[in-house]
Amino acid sequence: MSVFSPSSADEYQKKIQSPNFNLIVVYFYASWSGTCSTISPKFEDASTKYDDVFFIKIDVEANDFDVLADRTYNVNVVPTFTFIKNNMVLTSFNGANYEKLISTIDKYK
Repeated sequence: MSVFSPSSADEYQKKIQSPNFNLIVVYFYASWSGTCSTISPKFEDASTKYDDVFFIKIDVEANDFDVLADRTYNVNVVPTFTFIKNNMVLTSFNGANYEKLISTIDKYK
């Protein structure tokens, strides 16, 4: 499955309400971040390995995503990965740790 990049917070909210996804992984990033540049291709690669997981990539500085990231998910550092199931946040972590990304997906999928 490819990575979904919503164009607005409203589009994001509609998408995560879908009952079609077992697990949703949201990757909050900033285009200026070197750490994000390092993990982004790995996030894209992970999305091709899990058919039952929905991957979302959100630029925290685009459109109204800064409010969503800050107020809804308390994102204050990028990259941040948030894991959602049944409209509930299961866990999240900061940093470009690919092994932790994969192990967290495997734990909750």
